[in-house]
Amino acid sequence: MYLTPREAKLLVRFLDCVDDVVTARLLPDASVDERHLTSLLRETLDERFTGFHAMPYGLAALKDDLEKDDLATKVSLTIEANEYPPHFENRVTQADLGIILRYDNSYRRDESFSKAVLFQAKRIVPSSRHSSYSERDAFKRLETDQLRQIIDLEGRHSRFIYYLFYGPRAEAYDEQSRRTLRYLTLPTTHWRHLHRFHSPEGYEFLPWWSHLEEYASDPKRHFPGLLASRPGWLEQRYFERQETDNGKSNRLVLRPKQSAPTVRDVYERMWEDTHALSWFLVYRMLMGYEGSSDDEAIGIAQGKRLELGVAPRYTMELRISVGAEGQGWIPPDKPL
Repeated sequence: MYLTPREAKLLVRFLDCVDDVVTARLLPDASVDERHLTSLLRETLDERFTGFHAMPYGLAALKDDLEKDDLATKVSLTIEANEYPPHFENRVTQADLGIILRYDNSYRRDESFSKAVLFQAKRIVPSSRHSSYSERDAFKRLETDQLRQIIDLEGRHSRFIYYLFYGPRAEAYDEQSRRTLRYLTLPTTHWRHLHRFHSPEGYEFLPWWSHLEEYASDPKRHFPGLLASRPGWLEQRYFERQETDNGKSNRLVLRPKQSAPTVRDVYERMWEDTHALSWFLVYRMLMGYEGSSDDEAIGIAQGKRLELGVAPRYTMELRISVGAEGQGWIPPDKPL
């Protein structure tokens, strides 16, 4: 276990507050694009700028709470805007955000690791100029050529690239949509099939139990607007694979009819293909198997492998260290 249940809940609490700050900008008549939202996400996560935004539970409070435990768990968050040489600008695919997670355990050094993910952001587009969003509104800016590139990169580095869907707060939806989407965030079918009580050592047990405790039992539970989603279900939606060279290989063929994924399409896959960003980073990436530890993938997320043709606008480095500095703690300014 890389974090105690208390530490995991504190991290999720902080990241949910970040979610609220970013998604508050998504008013139905607001003209904000993915770049603006990702820039705001950068500010709320970067410890140099997070104080600019009023948050009920900010980074300073998170650090104070973590330091109250004898385990001496430390958190460091930095985000950099990547600038590329002019002759590279038109040659690379601009992903929106690369996240490198570094976990250093001075008590059990064999548990220390680094991994990375890459996000392509898409925001909800309201279908009308009404005063509220609907579950039928769609992420219309999803491009099939870009999705094809994402599928190719996923084939090279498994569990590395994801979509980051930007949706509004629950109160921005009409009443029926709000009730529907809140229901879809409950830990229902997916968790019922796991039956993890007989295997408490399983990696799914902590998020499973946290879901029951925090989502199913709390009527004021947080409604996630920032959603991390695997590209696989979108590949099936837009493409089909056709065999070539007598079955020795295959190619992606665009389906004749496609429609942009709606809000409901995304939320119906909650806790399977889609996760709240806070839960994804803590339970799926830090404590689970999402993300790639391959050196090439980490270099891409850092914006240092331009020759591969993909680079993020922003790179975030999340460092979590367990143990005092004298016990082997790695300073935050030490490069990966």
